[in-house]
Amino acid sequence: MLSRITFIISHFKIKFMLRSVVFFLFLVLMSSCINPYHVDIKKYKDLLVVDGGITDENKSHFIKLTRSIANLDETPLAETAAHVVITCDDGTIEVLKEIEPGVYKTDSVNFVVKIGKAYKLSIQTSNGRSYHSEECEILKPTEIGKVYFNRNDIVSVSNEELEGISFFVDGRAPKDAYLRWMYDEDWKFSIPYPSLIDFDENKELENISIENKYCWKKSNSHEIIIQSLQGQNSSEVKGKEVCFIPSDNTDRFNIKYAINIKQLRISEKEYQFWNKLKESSQEVGDVFGTQPFTIEGNVRSDNDKNESVLGYFQTGSVASKRIFIDYEDIVGLKLELRNNSRFCPVDTIIVDYYNFHTLYDIYKEYVLKRKWKIYDRLEQEIGEPDGLMVVTPYCNDCSLSGSTKKPLFWED
Repeated sequence: MLSRITFIISHFKIKFMLRSVVFFLFLVLMSSCINPYHVDIKKYKDLLVVDGGITDENKSHFIKLTRSIANLDETPLAETAAHVVITCDDGTIEVLKEIEPGVYKTDSVNFVVKIGKAYKLSIQTSNGRSYHSEECEILKPTEIGKVYFNRNDIVSVSNEELEGISFFVDGRAPKDAYLRWMYDEDWKFSIPYPSLIDFDENKELENISIENKYCWKKSNSHEIIIQSLQGQNSSEVKGKEVCFIPSDNTDRFNIKYAINIKQLRISEKEYQFWNKLKESSQEVGDVFGTQPFTIEGNVRSDNDKNESVLGYFQTGSVASKRIFIDYEDIVGLKLELRNNSRFCPVDTIIVDYYNFHTLYDIYKEYVLKRKWKIYDRLEQEIGEPDGLMVVTPYCNDCSLSGSTKKPLFWED
């Protein structure tokens, strides 16, 4: 899916719809820097929200359909049982399959997006209303020469000093091109306290093989990163900063990290759409203030010309490059790293002959009843009471916060 932006409607009038979109985008872009803000708008229109699109990448593509909501604390209602079709100007048609409520997927084998072709999205909802997008041409792709990173120190919007890594792109594109950048991240991480012992069928402790100590996490970008090359004399893209990632409040860099940066060539209309959303999200002084324009997407209602549809059927050709960063690279930049053990306190429970007469009594209370996990046996001097060290499940089993399945592209 090309974007995860969800649009939220606040009032019956279009100018107020924009205010909700602006507020949500502000939350997406600044959520790590501001306190939660509750908005409960009583009047709103129940509008269709279109999120997603297609590229020339060899993969399945996704269109997500939801309904607009009035309260930011609510979960958008999925638009289910819709008939979703993508039509190419050569006459070929792809009917998308609903794989989960409101999420529609193309067939990665039978549907291949071609450079130079134009595509249109058509939607018919379960209540019989129909919608269509403008035809969108897949433009010739650009080039990425290299992706690289440097240490960076910034001050956040909340005046917090942050140190971390900025990622940059060098490449080439036509002088009149409109570009958008996206990225996806994968990283290997570990949990600090895997189980070293467990009870056997005879209720006796035994050493066990370590399981689920190492896993992988993934994340996709949400920022609006765009650039117009109109009026630029050179076809070079030089030193384009794509993102900044703080180093000490994440486990991304503790073992090994990979980032795949995508450079999309998009149409002028799509660029204007993203640019207006980006400008609106920067109205942090008064997110519900008067806005100078109405943001329009490229999807229209076939039944009512006055009905607004939120979102954009996104298209683009993609150039991408992935780089890996090892733990040693971060150390070389003299960056602080997150200490996962700090967030995983170990509780030591001893046999006190009052609450717990045996180690198995501790096991029954903390593991079987409270669902904690054994880490290890307490090492005591001779004559001292025995005990167990226990931790919360998330500090014991990496599969609870990641995947044990190594990405296919991963390089150890």
